[in-house]
Amino acid sequence: ALLDGVLPLAILVAISIRVMGDGWTKMHSLVIGGGNATTPSDVNGTLWFYWWTSLAQERGVDRLTPDVFCAPTGQSLGSNFPQHIDALMAAPFLQYFPFPAGFNLWIALIPVLGGYAAWLAARWLGLGRALALMVAILFGFNSLSIHELANGKPPSALVFTLPLFIGSWLKSITTQGREAVIWIIVAGFATALAIQHYVLYAMLAAFFAAATLASFGL
Repeated sequence: ALLDGVLPLAILVAISIRVMGDGWTKMHSLVIGGGNATTPSDVNGTLWFYWWTSLAQERGVDRLTPDVFCAPTGQSLGSNFPQHIDALMAAPFLQYFPFPAGFNLWIALIPVLGGYAAWLAARWLGLGRALALMVAILFGFNSLSIHELANGKPPSALVFTLPLFIGSWLKSITTQGREAVIWIIVAGFATALAIQHYVLYAMLAAFFAAATLASFGL
């Protein structure tokens, strides 16, 4: 249990601390993904949306129709911000930690989530611990996620649903009997989450499912 659970998670956290660099040493003063004069960043929009989602959760109001000053007419956020999973996951960090430390902690955990999901998927598919750890590190700290985090775009950096879907989907079409139903449910749940946090990743999952079904059919 230690080798399959705690140890890979600890390794991923340690790598995240190393990769994020100043984000940890200046946790209380530096916003990860804040950009600079030459590199534009979407972090302000992300922070606003995270702030509103956290506030709406505390107040028990509809997070899709803000009643705050920037949208006094109740402008719907559903069409502009279809992804809410990352904001809901970030809400506890914003509520219980000072800013920007809470936001930075959440950002630093995003590669860890992706890496650990890849570790689980690799183990589901029968890879050994060493290969599974390699997959976890390469996927968790992939260039796209790090680039998106650096540009203040955590929704598109949150890719943990993809390996969960791929692993459970492959298990569902290679497993016989009632056990396959469990993998089908996991695959469906992972895809549903992908739709809610970044629609493009759900489309990639659909393409992967179609390709694998075609290959198995042939």
